[in-house]
This record gives sequence, structure tokens and C-alpha cells, in this order.
Amino acid sequence: EVYPSPVENHLLAVHFNSQNRGWIVGAAGIILESHEDGRWMEIPSPTEKALYAVATDGENNLWVSGKGGKIFTKPINP
Repeated sequence: EVYPSPVENHLLAVHFNSQNRGWIVGAAGIILESHEDGRWMEIPSPTEKALYAVATDGENNLWVSGKGGKIFTKPINP
């Protein structure tokens, strides 16, 4: 199934920590979070630089890394 993206930026990495919970990162600091109905919503990002990787440490924190060697973490909202 194809789900539309709410942004036109290049999307560079995706990570799911469950069947319905995932994140995508990309150009211009884009961070998208999935919702159970298949929608993707943009969430606040600490940078406007490209983000290249995304992961979680289970259910607590989202980790992203990007241009310039930056690594960011933020709590995962329930």
C-alpha cells in the first residue's frame, strides 16, 4: 500500500519499533511520525540540516543523526 507524504523533501531513512509506529527522517531536518490510520505527520526537529539515520531505544527515545555529525535524541510521545 502507498501512503502519501505530507512533505516534498527527500526522505532518507525509516525505522519502525512496532507494526504501526514508525519515523522517517530526511532533507532539511524533516522528521515524520506515523499514525495508526496510515497518515504521516511532521514533528518538530532540532535542526534544518539533513538527517540520515533514525532509531529508537525501545519505547522511550528517538535517536536521529545527520549532516555535520550531529546526533539528537527526543522522548517518544505515547
